[in-house]
Amino acid sequence: MKEDSLGFNVKRLCDRLFDSATIDYVGFWELVAAVQSNDIGLPRESCRDVVISLARCMMVRGLKPFSFDENPKAPKLWQCDGVDDALDKIIIEWNKLEKQPGLGDVCWFMYQR
Repeated sequence: MKEDSLGFNVKRLCDRLFDSATIDYVGFWELVAAVQSNDIGLPRESCRDVVISLARCMMVRGLKPFSFDENPKAPKLWQCDGVDDALDKIIIEWNKLEKQPGLGDVCWFMYQR
């Protein structure tokens, strides 16, 4: 697959997930599922870097990562010094998992007007 095609497909996924985030929270697991569904034509084992690129795209467009901690009704925004810092935290949280990210794992993303 050509790099231009990959970039276009990541942008397309970013657009779709960003639109979803304007209505409801988007879970990190949704990014992983979107990439691994082969919407962008990559082998399943090559998806991790693309998921990180997708997370970067979403945060550059303004989505904020957060977690729920103890209170599922009170989102807690991550205190990060920019997108790179947030991506570092995402990678750390992802590396802690001993399984595929699922509902509530790693982080969520929200749109703030």
